[in-house]
Amino acid sequence: MIVKFFVDGVDVGERPTEIGTQYREERWLNDELIASFDSVVAASEQLEDHKITRLAFFSRLTHDELVAIDLASIGATVEAATVRSVLLIANAASYVELTRPDTIKGVNALVTLNLLTQERATAILEDEIQEIERPL
Repeated sequence: MIVKFFVDGVDVGERPTEIGTQYREERWLNDELIASFDSVVAASEQLEDHKITRLAFFSRLTHDELVAIDLASIGATVEAATVRSVLLIANAASYVELTRPDTIKGVNALVTLNLLTQERATAILEDEIQEIERPL
């Protein structure tokens, strides 16, 4: 999916951030416009800078990391229950707020269980958010 942002009919490349700016957002898939809406940057949008979809969150993990996390969730151990609780919370959310203390705590729990390195945890939580990762 390609997301485009227009201000006064000009493609500005990314979502405007100046409060009060009127813009049009268009979402394209396979060269076909699938959604278009007009919006105004509100103060509350500043809070969305760290929100990504659940799919985007799990896509930040490698295949090997996902497999290791899945395998670690099996069993009746405290470690397995910890992994399941992290997954349960992430799956129950409408979106993942990367700066929330519980999100950080959950990712750090995966580090403690040696399912992620600290470097990978930092990347998962702090990599630049792409437009396609943002909730609609």
